[in-house]
Amino acid sequence: MHGKEINLTAGNATIKSTNFSVDKNRNITATSGKIGGFTLGTTAFSTTINGVYNYSYYDAMNAMVTDLGYIGKTSIISSLYDINGDGQVDVFDAQDILQIANGTQTNNKKISGTFQINSSNPKDFISIKSGNTTAVSIGVGGINSHIVSADNIIVGNIKASTFGGVALNGNNGTVSAKAFNNTSLESMKKNIVKFDDALEIIKNSNIYEYNFKDEDDTDKKHIGFVIGDITKNKYKTPNEVLSSNKKGIENYSMSSIEWRALQQILKRLEIVEGRVN
Repeated sequence: MHGKEINLTAGNATIKSTNFSVDKNRNITATSGKIGGFTLGTTAFSTTINGVYNYSYYDAMNAMVTDLGYIGKTSIISSLYDINGDGQVDVFDAQDILQIANGTQTNNKKISGTFQINSSNPKDFISIKSGNTTAVSIGVGGINSHIVSADNIIVGNIKASTFGGVALNGNNGTVSAKAFNNTSLESMKKNIVKFDDALEIIKNSNIYEYNFKDEDDTDKKHIGFVIGDITKNKYKTPNEVLSSNKKGIENYSMSSIEWRALQQILKRLEIVEGRVN
């Protein structure tokens, strides 16, 4: 020791104690203790997270798409975005989150959890937990998370100046890809019954032109169904094409109904032309 300096280079000095040591090559080993609020373990470096959650625009968006049923509701999402404490994540929570993000509403939402780096866990090498539930982890298998928020998401590769992946445009809500494949294996289905009369479904439904509320009146109009009050069904949108949460259209069901309707029309034409008895 020289003055206020501990010199480990002289004679390749080392430091040894029960839970902490430094060898002659300046390798530090610690089995317990803390550094900057992080707890040291034999293989883990962790800390407790506890504080007010800083809501942003992304959180309001996540609450909104949860209410619409576009993403699955989990215990983490429910506890994080249920601002008014009514047991639901809905548009009212999304509005509260927007006001908090804009600074016009006080935020008292406290969140607790843990952050850990674990050198012996190849799956959850870096992880963040809310209670005992993993919110996000990074490991050899990639990134695992309950939810991913972004303005745009791009998955894929570029070959010969062409894009061969999937792109989600967060500005206009469009998804671009080469193909959209619906799972249709018999091994994954049950209660299989042949579907018959598609013409009546199509005949008794209405199709509309419209703009979305975030578009200008002069923007190109969309064409499709409109879902209103299901009990009144003034827009005559058939139940057969509704998603399970009644808030969207199931495109695969719709195209299958159209396919069956075309078969029925072809059958009738053949009868008219005398080719079928």
